[in-house]
Amino acid sequence: ATVSGGREIDTANDTASDPTSITQHSDLTVAGMHSGSFAQSQAGAVYAITVSNPGPGSTTGMVTVIDTLPARLTATAMNGTGWTCTLSTLTCTRTDALATGANYPAIALTVNVAADAPASVINTATVSGGGETNTANDTASDVTAIAQVLVCTWSVSSALETFPAAGATWTVAVTAPAGCSWTASSTLEWVTLTAPASLTVAPNTGGARSGTVTVAGVSVTIQQAAASAP
Repeated sequence: ATVSGGREIDTANDTASDPTSITQHSDLTVAGMHSGSFAQSQAGAVYAITVSNPGPGSTTGMVTVIDTLPARLTATAMNGTGWTCTLSTLTCTRTDALATGANYPAIALTVNVAADAPASVINTATVSGGGETNTANDTASDVTAIAQVLVCTWSVSSALETFPAAGATWTVAVTAPAGCSWTASSTLEWVTLTAPASLTVAPNTGGARSGTVTVAGVSVTIQQAAASAP
């Protein structure tokens, strides 16, 4: 500041300077990432959560990271060097200062993936504290692809079929999810199988008989009446 006037004659002391310190605040950001795609029923899949400080000042006080897992993912472990983590709340904290332009060691969040998890989920991590004033960049979302595992189950139209002595042909109807293959087999000399599951029962010249064939892993009982008396 400078003063003048008043008919003064000594102007050597008309200016004063006031050095002013301006506190530089931190600016925390968080990033979440994973490697590759997860898969249904997978155990031990890992998210990596990293906190950075691109702000002009170092952090002060406590820094807190909270993760929000999507449905069908279950956390089994959460840890990172220098972090104090609570698995039940998916929360990690620390109080050591993070210099401008630096990162804290990553937090590893280990999860299990449910057998019925959808093809895509989003994991969200949020950071707070550290003396920052800009909170607009405190949340990160990690879109995660989940490979869908084909679960094959089969059922047949009938597990017991009766044929006349004269014999006949019957096709077994198999119900299965798309993409699930199956086979049929028989050890009975009087039953012939043709693809995919057509059964031909030969004429019976003797007494009543029965046996089993296997279709899509299911045992199907074949019974045939005795030949008529001459």
